[in-house]
Amino acid sequence: MIGRQKHTWTYRVFALLVLLSFALFLIINYLIWTFFTKDLVMAEAQARDLVRLSYLVKIAQERKTWIDLPKRHIEIGAFKGGRVDMVTVGDSFSVGAGGGRNNFYQDYIATINNYVVVNIIPFADKNRVGLLTPVNTLAILYNSGYLDRIKPRYVLLESAERYIPERFINGFKFDDTMPLDKLVALLATRDAVKHESKNEDTIFINTGNFKFIYYNIKDLFPVKKINNKIYKMVLKHKVFSGRYGDRLYYSFEEQSYRHYITKDSVRKINDNLNLIAEKLAEKNIKLVFMPIVDRSNLYDDSAVSPRKTSIFFEELRSLPKRYQLIDTKDILLQEVHKGEKDIYFIDDTHWSWKAPEKIFENTRFD
Repeated sequence: MIGRQKHTWTYRVFALLVLLSFALFLIINYLIWTFFTKDLVMAEAQARDLVRLSYLVKIAQERKTWIDLPKRHIEIGAFKGGRVDMVTVGDSFSVGAGGGRNNFYQDYIATINNYVVVNIIPFADKNRVGLLTPVNTLAILYNSGYLDRIKPRYVLLESAERYIPERFINGFKFDDTMPLDKLVALLATRDAVKHESKNEDTIFINTGNFKFIYYNIKDLFPVKKINNKIYKMVLKHKVFSGRYGDRLYYSFEEQSYRHYITKDSVRKINDNLNLIAEKLAEKNIKLVFMPIVDRSNLYDDSAVSPRKTSIFFEELRSLPKRYQLIDTKDILLQEVHKGEKDIYFIDDTHWSWKAPEKIFENTRFD
């Protein structure tokens, strides 16, 4: 009888422990989800992308998006005709991604130069969700006759450095087109970028909670990668404000593309840019090319352990050009050497207002 009671008590204790463990599991997941991971898992695709992909909530910066420049650019969907000084076509940097103060660089161009600037949101790649195609979009604007219709003086073509090999070498073509009436109707609807929708069906028990715990513990150690999408670099001094200002987190794409950048590939990129410039010149339009320096390239010489350096800007500078180059690395590196902080956001791959302000204060269009 005593032995039977002992076994019964043991089973009850075991069942209670299992129940308490399960309850604790639920509570921990719910707390992590409520206070940390919910906003990450359900965030839009471009929202503080480094935090969203690394789960390092500690580096998140709170900021509001607001504009205090006196002259604004026009999104193509709101364009009603009239004089156009410049058309801009680019990727996420050209659609105000990153947010914060004066998040559209086009507003600095408009304000400083008193230009009418029209931004055309590029079309998405049919084969890669979320990837924008500024070169193909410009080809459509050119070949359809749309540029003949609005007659801009300049076209500014922008691209993040890490996407340049794919856009100007591997996937380069300039023969895409579309019937003009169809294009005009389509552009009239393009006044905002469509981000990936939030996943409203996600429950509070999910892999994001595990990633939050694992990646934040991992970040306490001298690792070079937080995960397969986010790399980490320790810096000699702070380049961002805040507690973690001497750490640089950046996208894996900034690391993986660099083996494509050689002297020969940069020449090919330059040749293709000259080809675009020649075509635009036939319509009395000047091409301005603005490659956006990757954050890991900009801050590479500030790293405790520098990695393979990109030679893109250094090689491109010396090549003969039929277009105007805006050398963002040269301009912004001078600011880094002066000790300017927060040129880029610590929690996002995109730059802050400080970068375009300095760039267009130092740029005059030919």
